[in-house]
Amino acid sequence: MSDFSPYSARASMRGYDYQKRYALYLLLSKTHPDTSVAIEILDDVDYVEGSETTTVQLKHKTGNANLTDKSEDLWKTISLWSNLLKSNSVDGNGTLLLATTEGLPTNRESLVVLLSVPPTNRDLEKIVSRLNTTAGSIKNKKIVDYAKAFQELSDANKLILANSILVQTDQPSIQQIEQDIKNTLQVRDEILASVYEDLLGWWITRVDYHLDATSTDRITRRELRYRIDEISDKYAPDNLPINFAYSDLPEDYDVKQFNFKRQLDAIQPHERRIQQAILDYYRATEERSKWINTDLINYPELDKYEKLLVEAWQLRKAQLEDELPTWQDSEDEMQRFGREILRWVEDSNIPIRSRVTAIHITRGSFHMLANRDEPRVWWHPQFLERLTTILGIETVPTSDSLWDKRPLEIANLFNPAFCSVLLRDAIGSYDSDTGMPYILVPLILPVILHGRTRSLLPSSIATKFHVWITRNPTSRIGFADIVNELETITKEALAFGLKQKIISIDDSGNVKKVKRKQVIRFVEESPVSIHDAESIRKSAEFVGRWYARVGDPDSIWTWWGIKKR
Repeated sequence: MSDFSPYSARASMRGYDYQKRYALYLLLSKTHPDTSVAIEILDDVDYVEGSETTTVQLKHKTGNANLTDKSEDLWKTISLWSNLLKSNSVDGNGTLLLATTEGLPTNRESLVVLLSVPPTNRDLEKIVSRLNTTAGSIKNKKIVDYAKAFQELSDANKLILANSILVQTDQPSIQQIEQDIKNTLQVRDEILASVYEDLLGWWITRVDYHLDATSTDRITRRELRYRIDEISDKYAPDNLPINFAYSDLPEDYDVKQFNFKRQLDAIQPHERRIQQAILDYYRATEERSKWINTDLINYPELDKYEKLLVEAWQLRKAQLEDELPTWQDSEDEMQRFGREILRWVEDSNIPIRSRVTAIHITRGSFHMLANRDEPRVWWHPQFLERLTTILGIETVPTSDSLWDKRPLEIANLFNPAFCSVLLRDAIGSYDSDTGMPYILVPLILPVILHGRTRSLLPSSIATKFHVWITRNPTSRIGFADIVNELETITKEALAFGLKQKIISIDDSGNVKKVKRKQVIRFVEESPVSIHDAESIRKSAEFVGRWYARVGDPDSIWTWWGIKKR
C-alpha cells in the first residue's frame, strides 16, 4: 500500500515551492535593471524585461522523461494560452513560455522541437499545420478539451499563438535551482549558504505579500539587488547577522538551576533586571550558536572576545573595590557591590566585531561567562564560596585545561563524547576489519564539523576525491587552519574513545572501531540535537569510505594542500 493518499497535496506544494524559486532565479538571471516579475497574474510567472513581456507556465516533473507532442502538460498550457488570446488578456506581442524539467524529444520534426526554436527562425504555417494535426489526433479524454480550445481559435489567432509559444525543456529541478540561484549571488564562498538562506526567507515573505497585494504590485530587480546588498552587508568581515534581537523566551525556558540565575538571586536586583538578564542570556546563546553552526565565527575569535570581557570585568571590579571601601562590611554592602557590577554589565557594549552593536550580545555573553560550572565572572564578592554550599561540594572545581575555558558553543558541539563517535564512524567505514591509518585521523573532524566544507561534499563516493577537490578549490581555503584549530579536539576525542573502549589502536598503528551497542549513548547525551547528530554521523561515514577509495594517506594530505604531520 502506498504511504501517500492519491489526493495528497505534496505534488502541488512542491510545484508552488518551485514556482517561487523559479521566479527568484528568473529575476536574478536578468540583466536589465528595470526587470520585474509577477506571480499568478497572467500565469505561473510573468516577467517584463525592458519592453518585452514573457508569460511563463512551469512544469516540474520527477524522472527523466521527455516532453511529447500529445503531453497533457503541453496541451493544458496551449489551452490556457488559447483562452487568454480569446479574452484579449494577451495580444501576441510577448512570449508565451512553457518551461519544463522534462527533456527534448529526439525526433527533430516533433511539435515540441519545432516550438523550442526561437520564433524568428520558425515556419509558422508548418507549426500551425502540426498543431491542427496533433490536436485532431488526440484521443485521451483528459486532453481532448484542451485541444478543443486551440481548435476553436481563428486562423489569425492560431498564427499568433504559433509565433508566441516557446518551449524550454531541461529546466533545473527544484534541487538544481538552489545551486543556480547561489551561482548568481556573487558573494564570498564562506558566506554563500547563509546569504542564500536569508535571501530565500525574505523572498518567500515578499512573494506572500505580493500574492495578497493588488494586481499592480510587481517585484523588481532593483528591489531584489538592494535586498541582496543589505543581506550581504550583515556578513561583512567586520559584521555579523543579528537574528534574535526581538525573540521572546520559549514558554518552557527554565533557568532556575543555572549559575547565572543563582548569581542574580545572590545580589537581589529588581525583578525586571533579572528578567532582562535571562532574555539577554537566551538571545546571546542563540546568536552565538547560529554563528558557530554556520561557520561565521570560530573558536579563536570567541575565545579572544571572552578574554576581553573578563579583563573588562576584572578592571571594573577593581575600580569598585576602590570606590566602595566598605563593600565587605555587611551582606547589604556586598549585594550593593554586586548590583553595581551588574549595572555596569547592563550599560556595557563591547562589540565582538566593530559593527556588531546589538547590546544583548555583550550583556548575554557576560551572563554566559557567569553561568560556567566554574564562573569566569561573578557579581556577589562571595559567590564562589557560596556556590560550593549550593552544589554540596568542598571547593568549586578549578582546572587549567583548555576545555574548561572554551566558549560554551565550542564545548557543546565539539565535546569529546560526540566527536569520539564521529571518529569511530569514519574509521569503521574506512575499513571495518583493519581500521584506518592513524595519520588520517586529524583529517576527519575538520571536514565534517566545518559546515561549509561538509555542505560541499558530493552525494556519492563515485565522485573521486581528487576530482571533487579540483572542482571545489575553495574547500582548501583555510583548511590547514581548521586542522590546526581542531587538533586538540581530535586528540581529546581519540583519548575519550580509547578510554570508553569504542576505539582501539593495534600494533601496526591503525585505529580501529570497537563494536559496542551502547555507543549510541554518547550521541544521546551529547548537547547536539539528534537530528544534527545523525546528519553529521552520516557525513563521517561518507568521509571514511571516501578516504578508503583514495588508498594512499599521503595523497589525501597532498590533495588537501597541507603538510603531513
